[in-house]
Amino acid sequence: MPDVLQVVRKYKIRSVFDASCAKNIAWMPVVLKRISSEIWGFKYHCSETNEEVMEEAKAALQDFNFVAFTTDRWWRAGFPQDVELVFAWDVLAHTAYGRVWTFFVNIRKQEIKYVLVDNYPGILNDPVSLLIFSMGGNSGFCSCCSF
Repeated sequence: MPDVLQVVRKYKIRSVFDASCAKNIAWMPVVLKRISSEIWGFKYHCSETNEEVMEEAKAALQDFNFVAFTTDRWWRAGFPQDVELVFAWDVLAHTAYGRVWTFFVNIRKQEIKYVLVDNYPGILNDPVSLLIFSMGGNSGFCSCCSF
């Protein structure tokens, strides 16, 4: 579990957009309960593009009156205007590169202050090397290189 609470406290964040809140249902209610007792006026935007899964998220977060739910596709619609932190846990690694690029473009365009994403240390995030590996050695990209 990422320490969202620690980040929210440290930077005094009052509005969070969770790019796939349904993935966090097991632990996010505990975090939101603590945040709501510490930060007045806090707002949590729960985003889930699958409407059936969103219903599960709504049920799990029904006790929180500061949660806004959206099924908008964040890679098209961008983020709500009041967001200070965009949180994407276990999302970008499973998302098409074009959408990931748009994710960061929208963050920059909208001047969002903070971004919290996960990382997979030890896993190579270079699709070219995977392509080369699958081609069995020298890729033929150029005669000066042998991969």
